[in-house]
Amino acid sequence: MESTITDLTEEPSVGGIVWNYRDITDRKAAERALRESECRLKDRERYLQALLDSVPECITVLGRNGEVLEMNAAGLRMLAAESIEQVLGKSIYSLIDLHDRAAFQSLNDNVFRGGVGGSLEFSITGFKGGLRTFETHVVALRDEADRVTGALSAMRDVTERKVAEAALRNAKDGLEQFAYAAAHDLQEPIRNVALFTELLAQDYGDKLDERANEFIGITIEGARRMEALVKDLLSYARSLDKPHEEPVDTNANEVIAEVLDNLRTAISTVGAEVACADLPTMPIHRAHLLQLFQNLVGNALKYKSERPPRIEISAVKKADEFVVTVRDNGVGIPANQRERIFGVFKRLHGRSVPGNGIGLAICRRIISHYEGRIWVESNEREGSAFVFTLPCLRH
Repeated sequence: MESTITDLTEEPSVGGIVWNYRDITDRKAAERALRESECRLKDRERYLQALLDSVPECITVLGRNGEVLEMNAAGLRMLAAESIEQVLGKSIYSLIDLHDRAAFQSLNDNVFRGGVGGSLEFSITGFKGGLRTFETHVVALRDEADRVTGALSAMRDVTERKVAEAALRNAKDGLEQFAYAAAHDLQEPIRNVALFTELLAQDYGDKLDERANEFIGITIEGARRMEALVKDLLSYARSLDKPHEEPVDTNANEVIAEVLDNLRTAISTVGAEVACADLPTMPIHRAHLLQLFQNLVGNALKYKSERPPRIEISAVKKADEFVVTVRDNGVGIPANQRERIFGVFKRLHGRSVPGNGIGLAICRRIISHYEGRIWVESNEREGSAFVFTLPCLRH
């Protein structure tokens, strides 16, 4: 109860002390509930802050003009800020590298215009200097009325990863250059071994005994085989010439027509039937697509079964990638060999089928460069379907 006491003893009409009582049970219960709610809210704020501060990524809420509305502890460490007061209310744009600033500002503006946000890689100079590279994903924060109140940005420091990627690329480029140079330089001496051994057999074969001529034949065969291996190694090393150029749209129908023309003799020799659906324009350099189709169709011709060869080529465009299939009715591939065949110089049929086992390795190398996938679906003696994907270009 809540009481109010009024002294009215001097009032003739009352002549006493008046007590007024009010039942405040419900109000006190409401106040108690409000206090408990406030305590729970404070606890939740502490939990959320602790959760945000435990996240290794920089979590930031930005305003319409890039001003920092909130930032977790990881973000303060990444920016080398001494306290939250050093960043609150300050625009983050001034810290972003000049080359990336416009793109970041555009992404933030897009969120406040009702856009879905997006991802970006950019560089930041911290308060104590030092350029760092970040990846960020930005989405909109909305209130109960669905109004955008901020841009929530999750940033990850990828500086060390970018350095490692650059070192890996340099090492890879060095190995490719070495493989190319070694394969190129080996061609001439191997060719000379084969040539002069053949001349030796031609000029002195009748003066040598049968065993010596057998040794000469083995030497020539080995030299020719080594020459073919070196030639294929050179093709593998050169399979990604100009690897850092952006892919361009290529008419796959024109490429497959050129491939079938190149393989016209082989197709005619085995009596193969090649059926090709209408193919889309795909984001890949023409030379690379030519290598892919020529290797896959060529393999289908080589690894034929006793049935008349039939090859079907098709492609479909999905939401974010193209899926291309080259299907045949050949000898098929055992389940335990479907991954092995994509290795360098990996063969399943010994010398009974010509070649050195480099074609599928080149295909995988090209597809990996475009961040696609390649695999085979097959049952032994029931044919094979080689499938590869190419991600759509992101403009």
